[in-house]
Amino acid sequence: MDERSGAQARRARNCGRDGERCAAASRQLQRESCGGSRRCAVEAAREALHRARPAKERASSAAMSVRKDDSVVLLTVDDGYAFAECRGGQKFRVAKARCEPDALVGARFGALFGVGKDGTLYPVSRRSLDPTAIAAGLAEGDASKNDNRHLDDDNKAQRLSGDSLRAMRSRGESGSAIIGALAAGSSTWVSKTEYSRTKWLKRKAKKYIPWAQILKPTAAVVAEAYFARKAGFSHACRPDVVAQVLARCNMRAGSRVLVADDFNHVVLAAVAERVGPAGKIVVLRAGPSSDDAVSRLNLPQKDMISHVDASNFQSQSFHAHALVIASSREPISILKIALPSLMPGCPVVVYSTHIEPLTRAFAWLQTSGNGVHAKLTEAWQREYQVAPNTTHPSMTMSHKAGYILSATKVLAPTPR
Repeated sequence: MDERSGAQARRARNCGRDGERCAAASRQLQRESCGGSRRCAVEAAREALHRARPAKERASSAAMSVRKDDSVVLLTVDDGYAFAECRGGQKFRVAKARCEPDALVGARFGALFGVGKDGTLYPVSRRSLDPTAIAAGLAEGDASKNDNRHLDDDNKAQRLSGDSLRAMRSRGESGSAIIGALAAGSSTWVSKTEYSRTKWLKRKAKKYIPWAQILKPTAAVVAEAYFARKAGFSHACRPDVVAQVLARCNMRAGSRVLVADDFNHVVLAAVAERVGPAGKIVVLRAGPSSDDAVSRLNLPQKDMISHVDASNFQSQSFHAHALVIASSREPISILKIALPSLMPGCPVVVYSTHIEPLTRAFAWLQTSGNGVHAKLTEAWQREYQVAPNTTHPSMTMSHKAGYILSATKVLAPTPR
């Protein structure tokens, strides 16, 4: 390289803030012979940086957007969740409508979509979905002085007939127009309190303004979605329980973990997200199972998660950094199988919806000498409704959280 080309390369390295981009610009200058002037070198470097920037921006945008064949989680109008597979022929249901996932591909996470009668998805803004702005012009008087003591729920307050309502829907009028007509036809609208009006509008919006929002399928979102869909069933694990289990496991990226999970693999999904592709997970199973929750995260599962029958597990073949059990089976039987492969000083975490199996496991860890610092706690969380003058605990929150046993493995003393 002659002296002039070397000077051009040094100027190119000093023209940008990003060292990598400037090095690429320098190599570009070496391949292209500029006229030799300082202005030509700077312009060539800027041009090289301009060509390099869109590629990185496109990569960042793709990471925040839905891709084809991705699995996504949708938050729906009724505060529920729906799972969608962005591949051909995989329809999903939102507000009694069967929707095609084609409109989701390429959309950014957090995007809002309205749902048509035929299942068509179309982008909408958050302001257009605000039910409190629909009947703003209908409010009369000072609602703060109203109360509901004289309201009688006898279904006679609505002057709009059912035939008129069906006619509006058949004409294809918007949900906002229908809710406005219902508010105008209500004889008790003026006497309602501000909170009652807002509550009424939100209830009508759930029926006449269906929408769905794309959520990035993280472990926390998937756990919340599974609990919302399966609350009341025996195998429903609350998201705050999953968070406590992860906190007590003390795992990190690249960790090797033993997992036994009967709760739709929600705990397994959280562990897989935490350890990442560099980690290794061995799943102990006692029967047929599926990675339903894990597949929602769009993680590369190949060479990361392996399944073995608990009865055929060879403890000498795997040295784990943590043991996580969330199973309806007797935990002592799993502990006897899995503890030999757990390295000394590593955590053991057991979750169960009932306290009796955990008390037996607690006693076994102490008497066998396989664990120290054993703790048995109840997972507890209270949800609150926060609104002006109406802040109180939620009336429909779940009370069934379960119990968590945690301990640290030590080598059992050998008998003399």
